[in-house]
Amino acid sequence: MNIMELAWRFFVSKKSRAFFSILGVALGVMLLVISQILILTVERSNEYTLRKKYGNYDMLVGYQTDKHHLTEDDITFINQIPGVKNSTPLLYPYIGEKMKIPEIAALPMYVGFKNDPLAKEHPFLNNIDKGTFPKGNEVILPIRYLKSNHLEIGSEIELPFPPRNNKQKVVISGTLKQNEKLENIAIFDYDWLSKVTSNKGKATVLMLKLEDGASKEKINQIIKSKYPDIFIDNRKGMEKERENIGGLKPFVHTISISV
Repeated sequence: MNIMELAWRFFVSKKSRAFFSILGVALGVMLLVISQILILTVERSNEYTLRKKYGNYDMLVGYQTDKHHLTEDDITFINQIPGVKNSTPLLYPYIGEKMKIPEIAALPMYVGFKNDPLAKEHPFLNNIDKGTFPKGNEVILPIRYLKSNHLEIGSEIELPFPPRNNKQKVVISGTLKQNEKLENIAIFDYDWLSKVTSNKGKATVLMLKLEDGASKEKINQIIKSKYPDIFIDNRKGMEKERENIGGLKPFVHTISISV
């Protein structure tokens, strides 16, 4: 009896075991593919949820008081840091000093935005309920503020802009969704607000979009070395939720271990 005959007899005698071995491998590969598709779907769904909740940008850089601001030269410097893909300025003309100015103490916090794609990733602009982005002499206000003051989109109101300007007539161009975090926000066009509050060429905060997340720490170091007192928001809350896959990390790990 030659070696080929022995091999054939062995295969025939063990064919049941061979069949189940092949079936087991096939099922294992199938489960692996299905689990990877499921994990990828969960990750994509989580990323979409994060972008809706937090906006698609990577850093906020600036100050939390109106005693400091970013100049046009500062903005140019930050934009030229390797790894910074894009930026847009925000203006909070009365940040940190609002309660010291009686005219605006009871009013929503003024914020100026550019009408550009990156600015619209900010949660404030993500939560515009009705209406349009404000032009010059226009404002977006919280829906609760409109209701309590018997106003609507298209209404004209007078708002103060101290210290150099008296009240200005502005038209309500839109409303913010009813949200506790938005009840104290008034959104203006950045260029118009900077002019009427004598802050032309200044920004309180820069929103940054980076080339990739790996460059974030290096960009942090460069900005901090140039501006030691600057505030940097690295969006750790969003990163933590992304890492945890929206609370589904244990579920994803269980799938991987099971496979």
